[in-house]
Amino acid sequence: MKKNDNGFTLVEIIVAVVIAGIIISIAVPAYRDYKSRTYEMKSGLLNEQ
Repeated sequence: MKKNDNGFTLVEIIVAVVIAGIIISIAVPAYRDYKSRTYEMKSGLLNEQ
């Protein structure tokens, strides 16, 4: 029987999903903080005019 090496194993897929989850769990709060600071800056600029 010939071994077919095409595709990914279940372990490789799980590792990729875990790594993506870690990156997302770090990026989402940072993005929310960025958006919040941007909103505060915009409102501060509008109040000064």
